[in-house]
Amino acid sequence: MPFDAITLTHLEDALSDGFKYHSNLDDFIVRSGISQSSLALLRAAAEQKSAQSGRFSKAPKRYVVRELLASLSEQGTDGDRLVANLITNLVGLPLKDASPNALAAVEALRAKLNSDRSSKQAERAHQKDQREEAERAAHRQKERARVSKQTARDSLRDRFQGLMAEGNAQTRGYLLERFLSDLFEHEGLQPRDPSS
Repeated sequence: MPFDAITLTHLEDALSDGFKYHSNLDDFIVRSGISQSSLALLRAAAEQKSAQSGRFSKAPKRYVVRELLASLSEQGTDGDRLVANLITNLVGLPLKDASPNALAAVEALRAKLNSDRSSKQAERAHQKDQREEAERAAHRQKERARVSKQTARDSLRDRFQGLMAEGNAQTRGYLLERFLSDLFEHEGLQPRDPSS
């Protein structure tokens, strides 16, 4: 699931301003699942952009973080998984050297994470309730069909007992023919055509 712009902005702020040194940021990123070689490529791209701007002798952490987030956004579900790792690890980490802006961003990420978890739990509970209701409805339908079939069988049994009590042989034969036709229809059987 792609992350919204607000979440990514908070993540950028937290990563950029949450660590005092580049090495601390790098260690955190590597421990969150990004390979050392990928990080080196991202840092080189950030250094190149920094050199083009001419404002900094070394790329600021924000440049590195932007390169990281841009790279992860291009990786699809694997990138989303790594962004989720970064967020999860960041909200659980005590950031001693973080700026107030970074702490506010981490708190916003924590609130978003808790909100997302709550809504996912509510959604799962709702889906479970729907499944259970569908199962109950299917069970009720099955029970109605069983009762209906049993009622029809009981009616057929009563008809059969009634036709056995019939004294007139011709009427009994006619009633038996109708009974057998109804019985075959009830059981889903095809009677054999007597002419074949």
